[in-house]
Amino acid sequence: MDKQKIVKNFSQYAGYYDYYCYIQNKCAVKLLRILDKDKNFLKILEPGCGTGNYTLLLKKRFPSSQITAFDISPEMIEIAQNKIKKSVKDNSINFYIKDAEKIKFKEQFDLITSNAVFQWIEDIKSLFEKYKNLLTDRGVFTFSIFGPETFKELQTSLYLYDKKLQINSSGFKNKEEIYTILKSIFDKVYIKEESVQVKYLFFPDLLQAIKYTGTRGDINTNIFWTKEILNNIGKIYNNTFGEIVATYQVFFCKIIK
Repeated sequence: MDKQKIVKNFSQYAGYYDYYCYIQNKCAVKLLRILDKDKNFLKILEPGCGTGNYTLLLKKRFPSSQITAFDISPEMIEIAQNKIKKSVKDNSINFYIKDAEKIKFKEQFDLITSNAVFQWIEDIKSLFEKYKNLLTDRGVFTFSIFGPETFKELQTSLYLYDKKLQINSSGFKNKEEIYTILKSIFDKVYIKEESVQVKYLFFPDLLQAIKYTGTRGDINTNIFWTKEILNNIGKIYNNTFGEIVATYQVFFCKIIK
């Protein structure tokens, strides 16, 4: 995966993100539910905060918390800051422009949590080792991450059109790989898998949803999307699956230090 390309796409379409991030918002709500209801986290770190939707949910769930949120995209951070100003009147949320793989903090956190971000990380083991050191004793680490079956219908349709075409999500880590990596670092690891399907009226609608959530890098092709190509792949998609439906495979992970 080309990180610079991913960053460019997230930044370029940051202004459209909130109109198309249905799955990401759905994952954020589910991720919040796996946290202990009776526990109050005072210091929270949120890598890859995007436009701040999950940040707001965290603040509502833990109103006394101090949240440190960061994202690699300056445009995403700007939107998040403006959004938070309208809802949070104190200085309990701080935003930074940082790369999740290169962060350095001297302080520790009671909770580190991230929604739909880590599938873009190349060296995920090193990242998790770094985050372990940022956790307080008995601290909690939660995250959602997309699996390799995400957009499997799209992968099939592209392959049937041209065997050279592929999508990057097919290379995402599976549940067993993630569990093995986490268990090599932490003792208490819990993973729950869910698949969510979203239906679209037309094939271009699916591509548009992918494009405007900043994940255009999911489609690793050099296709110039002409109307003819869109129609041909759309027909293959409909003939194969009966409709334009996209599967999102999501792993919800909870780790206790």
